[in-house]
Formats: sequence, structure tokens, C-alpha cells
Amino acid sequence: MSITLNTKVYSRVRFNTPDSVTYGSTDNSYGSKDTLELKRVYPKPTATFGGVARPTIKLVTAEDVDGVSVDNITTLTGSYPAGSDGTVRLEQLTRMKDMLALEIAATTNVASKLAIEY
Repeated sequence: MSITLNTKVYSRVRFNTPDSVTYGSTDNSYGSKDTLELKRVYPKPTATFGGVARPTIKLVTAEDVDGVSVDNITTLTGSYPAGSDGTVRLEQLTRMKDMLALEIAATTNVASKLAIEY
């Protein structure tokens, strides 16, 4: 299966572990990194709590800065209680999508200028 993000198509390049897989775009090579990594940690229940599931989505691209190849890394992580119905999680993801839209529109500047107060 492939994943399309914007106009880039990512195909699976390797299973890192049973709980982690890496996809690479057509631009991904030894000299030019462009990867998408999906990870999961299953809940670890205790006697009094069902534990939390922890998904991670990580996007890594390479960029030439002053003649040196460096990584740009963006990571989205979550921590969700086992047994939740998903309504709160969906609302949070929708709000996060809206926050990313503000960053893309340069309405907020956390990613580009490290501005955290508005």
C-alpha cells in the first residue's frame, strides 16, 4: 500500500520492528532523505488502569544548508487511554489539523520563528 501526502507518494521500504514501518517517497535515496515513519505502542494495562496507546507519525526530509545535508523532522505523537470511544481523539486531531493550517498560512509562527505567544 502507498500513502499520498500532498503530491508525494510514499511506498513501504522496510519494517523496522513489528510496531514500526518506514515509507519512502520517490525522492528518497541515499543522498536525499524523504521518509515517513509510523509507530505504535500498545497499552500496558495495570490492575487499576487500562493503559494508553501511543501512536507516532514522523516525517523526515533532507535539506542542504550551507553545503551540509541536514534533516527536517516533524513528529506527531499521541497518548490515548485504552477503551476510549475515540470522540475526544477525533476532536483533538481536528484541532491539530486546524493548528497546522494556521502554521501553513503563517497566521502562527511556532515552526518558522519559534513564536509561542499571540
